Amino acid sequence: MEKDKMNNTNNEKGLVEEDNTNKKIISAVLLIIVLLVVVFLVANRSFPNISDNPHYNSNNNEIKYEEDNGEQIYTRYANVQDIKRIGGKTNIYIFWGEGCPHCEEAFNYFDSLRNEYGDYFNLYGFETWNNSDNALLLEKFGKALNIQPSGVPFIVIGDGYYIGFIPETSDILLKSIKENRNKNNDIYFNKVK
Repeated sequence: MEKDKMNNTNNEKGLVEEDNTNKKIISAVLLIIVLLVVVFLVANRSFPNISDNPHYNSNNNEIKYEEDNGEQIYTRYANVQDIKRIGGKTNIYIFWGEGCPHCEEAFNYFDSLRNEYGDYFNLYGFETWNNSDNALLLEKFGKALNIQPSGVPFIVIGDGYYIGFIPETSDILLKSIKENRNKNNDIYFNKVK
């Protein structure tokens, strides 16, 4: 009888250990599944696509708006030869990187300003991660502004600069656009060129 109790106790311990092992295996499998789902969702996260913009021209990778009273320049792939002063407008220079989600947010923000404030600014974009000439231009802007640019987007309005973009900075950027309108303090023309 004592032996039977011992066998039953050992059997119960074995069942408990086996049950704990099964629980650990099931937990590990569930954790792996959850991680795979998260990785899949992050990898397939869709960012706003520039080609959805009705003003996008895929032939030269730019967005350009024509207005009744002139022109608004809004291009992601500018060349220094494209830069010009248009009376009453401030130039915005945005140095960005292909695939950078904060850069995309910045472009979307400036695009959202176009209807109400399009006659306040022109936007020149310079992709720096894949274009060494643009990376050198960014260095020149940094030198003119007495800063070592440390990331993208690097946004220059007038003689001021902003590193990065989060929606909370949009009021600051709009204020800078308004303050620099009709002023002659374009860092490119005054110090870089």
